[in-house]
Amino acid sequence: MLCLSLLYCPTDGRPLRIANIDDPELLNRAVDRAVREAERRAAAISEVDEVLGAAEREEAGALRRVLGIFMGRSASPPGTVM
Repeated sequence: MLCLSLLYCPTDGRPLRIANIDDPELLNRAVDRAVREAERRAAAISEVDEVLGAAEREEAGALRRVLGIFMGRSASPPGTVM
């Protein structure tokens, strides 16, 4: 089961967990956002270095697959038909 944790992250210390959130709709939105951010980061890196960008795209794909498994989603990338 996945949950979101709300953390307080002081600049000079360890993060402190304040709350856990297990709302399915919020989890879906967070997972989608995490994947989009990883893909955005990969695209930005690709503009500077194609090799590093390709590695980041692979990482984004792995993140999508792993989070999809945890969320009970299909393991295929978006836009593909099974």
